[in-house]
Amino acid sequence: VDGPLVLRGRVVNDGDTRQRLGSVQALAAWTPLGSRAEVAGWIGGADEREPGWILGVDGVGPVVAPGRDVPFRVEVPEGAFSGLPDDLTALAVEVRALDEHGVPVARLRTAVSVARAEEVPTPLEHAWVVPLGLPADPALASEDDTERQEAWHSAVGTGSAVRTWLDALDLPEVSWVVDPSLLVQLDPSESLTIAPEGEPGETAQTPAQTSAPGSTAPAGGTGTQEEPDTEDAPETTAPTGAGTTGGADGADGAAAVTAPPPSRPAADQGLDVGRGLGSAEDEGTPPEVVTREVVEDDLAVVRSRLSQISPDRLWWLPVADPDVAALLELGVGSPTARTVVGLPLAAHPERVDDLLDRGRHDVAWPALDAPSEEDLARLDRLWAGRTSSPGGLGVVVVPLESLSGGSGRPVGGAAARVEGLPDVTALGADSRAGGLLATAEDTVAEHGVGAAVQQLIADNLTAYLQQPAGGRSIVYGPRRGTEVPEEVLTELSEGLQEAPWTVPVGADELVSAAAGTAPLALSGVAPDPEVLGVTAPVVTSRPPALDAGRVRDLIRLDRQLQGLRQVLSGAPAVGSWQPVLAQLWSTRWRGAPESWPTSWRRLRTLSTDAAEGVHVNPSTVNFLSDSGIMQVTVVNDLPVDVVDVRVQVVPDTSLLRIVDQPAPISVGAGSRATVSFTAQAVTRGKTTVTAQLTAPNGTRLGDDARVTVRVRPTGVWIYWVLGTAAGLVLVLGLVRALRGQPRTAALPADPDGGGR
Repeated sequence: VDGPLVLRGRVVNDGDTRQRLGSVQALAAWTPLGSRAEVAGWIGGADEREPGWILGVDGVGPVVAPGRDVPFRVEVPEGAFSGLPDDLTALAVEVRALDEHGVPVARLRTAVSVARAEEVPTPLEHAWVVPLGLPADPALASEDDTERQEAWHSAVGTGSAVRTWLDALDLPEVSWVVDPSLLVQLDPSESLTIAPEGEPGETAQTPAQTSAPGSTAPAGGTGTQEEPDTEDAPETTAPTGAGTTGGADGADGAAAVTAPPPSRPAADQGLDVGRGLGSAEDEGTPPEVVTREVVEDDLAVVRSRLSQISPDRLWWLPVADPDVAALLELGVGSPTARTVVGLPLAAHPERVDDLLDRGRHDVAWPALDAPSEEDLARLDRLWAGRTSSPGGLGVVVVPLESLSGGSGRPVGGAAARVEGLPDVTALGADSRAGGLLATAEDTVAEHGVGAAVQQLIADNLTAYLQQPAGGRSIVYGPRRGTEVPEEVLTELSEGLQEAPWTVPVGADELVSAAAGTAPLALSGVAPDPEVLGVTAPVVTSRPPALDAGRVRDLIRLDRQLQGLRQVLSGAPAVGSWQPVLAQLWSTRWRGAPESWPTSWRRLRTLSTDAAEGVHVNPSTVNFLSDSGIMQVTVVNDLPVDVVDVRVQVVPDTSLLRIVDQPAPISVGAGSRATVSFTAQAVTRGKTTVTAQLTAPNGTRLGDDARVTVRVRPTGVWIYWVLGTAAGLVLVLGLVRALRGQPRTAALPADPDGGGR
């Protein structure tokens, strides 16, 4: 706007010596900035044009002690810009702090957008697509309630990136791309508690009872079991010397400083380097206790904000925002990929379902710098397999270079149908604008809020000036996890709404308009670091946290959790771990790959501990028959019942053959059960039988137990033994019988007739 213009800020002495100031000057280059690249080059110091037009001077004059600062205010008189040849101009401005001899001791480069016109024939359309998701913080899935609730409060409470975007970006046409996991707090239960020490009660049941078969008396042989008692801060530096900060139209700024800052008025809080936005709590103020109720209130606010958004501008990603780009690059099979993009949300109230029913679910935002038509075709097939998007992919957010063919091209159309995929529209997020948003926090820390806002406004103006007669659109699509200071978003919103050369438009409107255009082949061109300069690292995709090994680990862990849910159906804890696994597929871990193993190890430990809570006791068995029943003991150390557990026994040699495997069993909490099975001896010897416990889906439970078996089948030798024993018994019986027979006695004489 044509004057008056006020540039104000602070000169900060971050050196070690006192510095006397004479004045602060605001100067402009005679040649205006004509392109987005020139704006970036000027502010970054690559542009060597000399500012010779003095816009104004402030004779500040004091001595600035080390670690202190002094405010300045440079007023540009009304009509100062009347001599500019164009109604819209981006001026290259430099603010200089001079000592008492007129020698510059600090400089700050910025850009000032000047508009004398109130409207233009074909304004530049600007649309916003803002991703909202959780940060890459393992504490969000911690079993410790205090740690987890504090992490969630930081993620969704007042001052969080999510709330800052929702509250401070005050534009009417913003489309929000939301991870549904943002709506529901994770609540993983702690590890299943091991039952108290002591001898659990043994239960013996018949094999006919499928739920918990036990042991029976041997038939045709004897198996005796001998069971043992065992159960299984980086450093920072800053430049020295005085620094200047500046802002236009009432925007304050700040330069780099490392010394402890002095006390400031409330209006200046958040402008000092080294202190960061906001101020620390007073030492006497007790820290806030974050309870579950506090977090639920935070989530209620987020849900309320989202419920007020038009359904056309509420776009839902799959649960946990899975890293589909990594899945494509790793060649993960379709069954696994379909499972990943269809993972369910954690247990939630009905009002969350009502919110999810609003908006569209056919949106993808892959972290691909140069996606191909084949990539999008694969995503289309994956999305078609989801119940929430049976029609497949509708909109995919890609870097603008995929449509324009290069980072240095003038802004043109930002949406186009994809060749070969007529039902898919690609929406091109502007890389340069996204980079400025991502680096805004650093710009504020170094030069102040005003400098960050001025650069974003000047970038938008020069995007318009490159082709003022054509109808074009620019999409602001910050990368996931981008944090922009609240003051920047507030002032940027005001600036864009007041600027006469640009108008807001909904991304949904751009998508609808593209339906009537010819399909476009994707260029296959990625954002160019040479063109984007210092913003390139925050625009290009970061390396994925997922690799082939981690994908295999997640598949195995998912299978184990499914198995645990089958045998521990009465344990809600296992169900609370599944949503944590979904988060490990997330794209957000690209921002902190070093944190991924923390969540992974926690979940693996919980799952493994539960699986190892059910096991078979090792033992020694004497098997003294050709065929008979053997027994092993299954122990459940968990405080919940286990059901439908499969027991498989496998001998390691051919000395013993298993005739029938045990039937599935159930074991009570903190209890044990004896399971029986039929075995047949082949020959004499010593062998080992390995007992394995599995869930119905094949998940291993506990460690394999080794049962030592001494096999002594009856065979032919037993008949020789029995025959010999029988013969000996017969001989001994005869001898005993003969020895015990009485002798024949002589008859006495007849007393009556003995004399005849």
